[in-house]
Amino acid sequence: MENSGKRVFLTGASGFIASYILSLLIEVHIKLSSHIMYTNFMPLQEGYHTTASVRSESKAQQILDKHPTWKDKVHFVFVEDIAVDGAFDEVFQREKIGFDYILHTASPVNFSVTDFQKDLIDPAVRGYVRCTYSL
Repeated sequence: MENSGKRVFLTGASGFIASYILSLLIEVHIKLSSHIMYTNFMPLQEGYHTTASVRSESKAQQILDKHPTWKDKVHFVFVEDIAVDGAFDEVFQREKIGFDYILHTASPVNFSVTDFQKDLIDPAVRGYVRCTYSL
């Protein structure tokens, strides 16, 4: 139960790997919150409190359409382009409590890759730097 109540920020939640990670975070949330447990007569907090970034509201809705039971288990935020300066600033400014963990899985979407490093790797790394710098 050491992860109980921890706050997680997951970037790129509609991606292949992130969607699996999100399902694990939700599963832990559901399992922990379905059992009432007490320590010194105080209830333990629920599992992970997950905030997940996607590029648009429609991406979040696609996830919830596939998993309607997740509606109250995850909070979606919208970051259209992780490679833009300040892409994650608003997320961290709104999150007054902060995050215990950041799982950065977002990557740029580019279907006309000519230089793998320049078009995919570098923007993903810059997105990570922007995400952690905002802390």
